[in-house]
Order: sequence, then structure tokens, then C-alpha cells
Amino acid sequence: MNGSPFCAEALALRDGLRLAWERGFRKIICESDSLEVVKVVQHGGRFDTHVHGQILSEIGELLNRKWRVELGWVAREGNMVADWLAKQGSLLSLCGFNVVDVTPPGLGLLLLKDSLGVA
Repeated sequence: MNGSPFCAEALALRDGLRLAWERGFRKIICESDSLEVVKVVQHGGRFDTHVHGQILSEIGELLNRKWRVELGWVAREGNMVADWLAKQGSLLSLCGFNVVDVTPPGLGLLLLKDSLGVA
């Protein structure tokens, strides 16, 4: 699997959807700053010819479960929390999928700004 931005965004979407399902959430709004991933997933259909077809198929299977998922695109500037978390993960050399159950210091204000749509 290559390390393209598309692949990273698709993996984040898949893993986020899995986590939401496993934790019992049945109505979610899922936003990505990758317009390309959102468009490909929303288009649906068969993904077997796409270079990341396996991941996209898994996303499709998750979206087809008995729950309500609103998938949308958000500008990177409106997604400060994800940007902050990615930078922190990089600084701490975290790899893979990491779950944050407690708001880290310094993130509270960004959460508020993101929820209000304030840049």
C-alpha cells in the first residue's frame, strides 16, 4: 500500500467509522478535508479497479450498515483539530491509529472554534 495523502485520508475515514460503530454511535456526522476521498466514497459503486479499492470497499461496507452517517467535506482551515492532532502525532512519532479519550491540553479552544466554524 503506498503512502499517498489519499490513502492516509481513506484509512482515517475507515478507522474513524469503525471506531464510531464499535462505540455504539448510530447517528454521526463525519467530515474530511480530502474532497477527493469524499467524492469517491459518495459516488459509490465498485472500487475494485481503484488503487485503494480494498480500503474504499471497507468504507462502503461500513456506510451500508444500519446507521445514519452524514459524510461531508470541510476545508482544511475549518479542521484545525485534525491538523493539530496530526502534528502532535508526528512530533511524538506516533504511528498507526491512536484513540484520544481525554482532550489534550491546548486542544480545547480549537475544538470550540471548529464547532463554531471560527477560523
